[in-house]
Amino acid sequence: MGDWKMDQKKKSERTKLLLKHTYAKMLEARRYDEIRIKDLTRLADVSRNTFYVYYSSIYEMIDEIEKDIINDISNFSITELSHEFISKYEEKFNESLNALPHENLFTFTIQIIDYFHNDPKYMHSVILSENTDPYFQKKLIRCITQKILDYLLFSENLPDDDITAHIAANVAGTYIEPVINWCLKQESERISLKDLIIMINFTKLGGLGAYLKY
Repeated sequence: MGDWKMDQKKKSERTKLLLKHTYAKMLEARRYDEIRIKDLTRLADVSRNTFYVYYSSIYEMIDEIEKDIINDISNFSITELSHEFISKYEEKFNESLNALPHENLFTFTIQIIDYFHNDPKYMHSVILSENTDPYFQKKLIRCITQKILDYLLFSENLPDDDITAHIAANVAGTYIEPVINWCLKQESERISLKDLIIMINFTKLGGLGAYLKY
């Protein structure tokens, strides 16, 4: 790809990112279905014609935001923690994680924390805000549920039945809100990353542990 095309692609990506973050900012004051293109583009300081280069409507942009997040989480791996994996996140969060059990769901949890940590205010607006698409959180939980269900079926050899599916759905529902809320706190106000992971995977997965032993 030539330099000109590469520059255009980067410019397009920056413009789309600006529009998405402006939309997230607007969710602080109004519902997603009350946001108008003219107001969005005015606040983003881009022309309406520029908006229509990328999207035919606000809803098309919202759909892309939601699909991007779901696709990203769908691509997270659920594998045992490796030394390289631990080192990467110890360096990023400046905290030892070696005391954590080297289990698959811990890996998945750390990836979710890291993903939301990169832009917590944006994630909070598009996922948890009372003004956001009310169905998006449900779609996101379904995505996480499927990842956990696959893990239970293939890694833990649980039966493909209603009980296993219910466990996966119950576990999935515990991830999003505590993780994003942790990311939004000032560093001095947070519990440790290790404690957050333990809280989610032990407190919330206590039922899973009991079921596996049963």
